[in-house]
Parts: sequence; C-alpha cells; structure tokens
Amino acid sequence: MVESGRITRSTEECEISRSCHSATSSKAAITLDRTTPDAFERFKQVMLAHDEVMECHMVAGGFDYLLKVRVTDMESYRRFLGDRIAAVRGVQQTHTYFVMEEVKSTHVIVVPD
Repeated sequence: MVESGRITRSTEECEISRSCHSATSSKAAITLDRTTPDAFERFKQVMLAHDEVMECHMVAGGFDYLLKVRVTDMESYRRFLGDRIAAVRGVQQTHTYFVMEEVKSTHVIVVPD
C-alpha cells in the first residue's frame, strides 16, 4: 500500500499509564465571523502553531471547526482559550466540551482484503 500511494505516512503509538496521563482533554467547537478563504487560512495557521491542539477539523454544520485540545488542567485551558483561540481575528464564538471518560480512542483503520 505504501508503493501505491494509499499510505502516505505511518506513526507509532505509545500507551501512557493513567498515573502519568494528567492532561485535561476537551473538544472545542469554533465559529468564525465569516467563511472566507483568508479567515480559514488565518485560523488554520494559528492552530498548526500550537501543540495543545491535537486535532483540528473544518466541519460542515452549525460551526466551522472542531478541535481536540489537551492541556494540564482547567486553568491552563482557560488561558489557552482566551489567549490563543478567542484572540484569533475572526473567531466569533466558542463552545467547549470536556471529556469525562474516554470510552474508545483509536487510529486503526480496518482495510478490507
């Protein structure tokens, strides 16, 4: 599959014990004040620059982006939200959902034979 171009990158996954895993995980729904190429590019570049943002997806529906954010605690998230996300020119609204229990998380894709 690598030779055919169907796989472009592979990664290794590490298990971290609960005692070492003290990060707060959250999902943030972000709405921009306009949906123009410039606004999308500006937001994208800011999100790419921050290690706290584990995932950033442009979505269709009631908001524009869905983020997965990991920080050490609630105070760190409050600072990150105010200083890094809400401060981006064009961000109109944010809604945050904190993960209480991670039931399933995988990157495995089943490829049929």
